[in-house]
Amino acid sequence: MNRMSLKYSKKELKSSNKNRSLNYLSKIKSNFSSLKEYPVKIDFKSNIPYTFIPAGKHFYQGVSFNFEDTTQKTINDFYDFYNKRHTNAYFISSYKIASQYGLNKDFSNIVYITIPDAEEIKNPINKYNEIYPLYYIPGIRGTNIKYELNTDVKLLNIGDIKTMKILFNLVKNDNDLSEEKKEDILNLFYNTCILYEHDKAFKYSPIKCKRTSTEYDDDELVKLFQDYIIPKLQALFNLNIDGWIHYKTNLFHDEILLISNKYLNLTNITRLPSVKYDNIPTIKEFKESMKYKMVTNNNIPNYTILSNFIIVRPK
Repeated sequence: MNRMSLKYSKKELKSSNKNRSLNYLSKIKSNFSSLKEYPVKIDFKSNIPYTFIPAGKHFYQGVSFNFEDTTQKTINDFYDFYNKRHTNAYFISSYKIASQYGLNKDFSNIVYITIPDAEEIKNPINKYNEIYPLYYIPGIRGTNIKYELNTDVKLLNIGDIKTMKILFNLVKNDNDLSEEKKEDILNLFYNTCILYEHDKAFKYSPIKCKRTSTEYDDDELVKLFQDYIIPKLQALFNLNIDGWIHYKTNLFHDEILLISNKYLNLTNITRLPSVKYDNIPTIKEFKESMKYKMVTNNNIPNYTILSNFIIVRPK
């Protein structure tokens, strides 16, 4: 893959016209709000349905990678970073969903304090109704990456119960798997994409899908696709699958998982400037303003409220 510089986006990133940027983003969001229903085909050998998406379609990825230094960071730097997260697999979706993990993320941290009175200092309470911003630690904004598919892809719909029944029974009837391994895989299905019914699990085929996501289980499902499901379907039926798809439900958003980035050509990177909180000082500004009032904490460090009640002796 060519080493691609991000310098081409520098002009956009340095734009000072905030309203123009927001209007531009609103226009994009209105055009790319969800995944479309792509055609479903049936593999005649296995009777497995799969979603077919042709080359040329565009999708988005929202990431927290720090592209701040646009003179040095390249897309290959990002690939090196992201490949370690999901064993080389890539989660992509619509612009709206990607923005939840990208442009809409602000990685600044505002530090708040409570303001206890004398009685609360002597007898600390666990809950305060009011908190006050003290300073903020500047952080990056998330980034949206736009990709174009460079080839057709075939995806298993993990939100389709017919597909999940076939995969469920494929595992149950696989004599090459130990009973322990079968149980591990079926448990993973229940933890990620099948509704668990405690009295019927493992004995009968599932009856309903339910997408549930945790970072650990999703990574295990990715590995299962890479190491077992995709090679198994290719060996048994000569069916080449490239990942999975899930269409939005009331429980989970649109999602596509591709087992590697070989299917993707980067076409654009969109990033907004870091957020500036005008009415709150940065941590550097706050420390500078308090430099001449600072004292050294030489007391036992397990107090969360320090005052004259807890004697702190200045140098």
